[in-house]
Amino acid sequence: MLRLAGLEMPVVTLPLGASDDRVLGSLDLEAALVHGEKRFAPGLLAEAHSGFLYIDEVNLLDDYLVDLLLDVAASGVNHVERDGLSVTHAAHFVLVGSGNPEEGELRPQLEDRFGLAVHVRTIRDADTRREIVRRRLAFGDDPAGFCAAWHAQDAALAARVCAARDRLPGSNSGRRSSTGSSAWSSRRERPATGERSSSRGQPAPTLRLPAGHRSALATSGQSR
Repeated sequence: MLRLAGLEMPVVTLPLGASDDRVLGSLDLEAALVHGEKRFAPGLLAEAHSGFLYIDEVNLLDDYLVDLLLDVAASGVNHVERDGLSVTHAAHFVLVGSGNPEEGELRPQLEDRFGLAVHVRTIRDADTRREIVRRRLAFGDDPAGFCAAWHAQDAALAARVCAARDRLPGSNSGRRSSTGSSAWSSRRERPATGERSSSRGQPAPTLRLPAGHRSALATSGQSR
């Protein structure tokens, strides 16, 4: 969908058990041990720059990682000081999270980074559930054919995304924005449609937002 909209933006997943080295970046051990070079190995924040950082079960994220994310999201810069390295790089990303509120509350400081939250409920209509399963099986049998069959609808949605971006007052294609988003399931069972998500945010260079403008970007992992 991003490619159809002409947006070259990475989508990176931050797993719950990720270490701070994996998130922030650290010394490249292979370069150090094999070549004797002191080189920086970029972390997930560097990979997500100008794109999306997705966290499933964001409310269960370790407090230490939450603090790291809050610092970087506020400044748009990741500064790494470890193993004799001193590296600073830009880190603007759209933060997307999903989780079940019955399993734990979201830290208030992190919740403030999300301007929009979507509550997702399990689909109980039998016909809709059957159609979801049918389409998921069709994709599994022939991914290329399935995508080709839905290309026109995807292209139309991508065009709507681009048109919406162009309508933003003072939009500037050269700017980037840091945004946050979160989605919650209102029940313990996960929706039959797949991933839950939503979005919200604050300004910074990625979605062409004017300074001081708070925006939202909602995504859905629902299978067609």
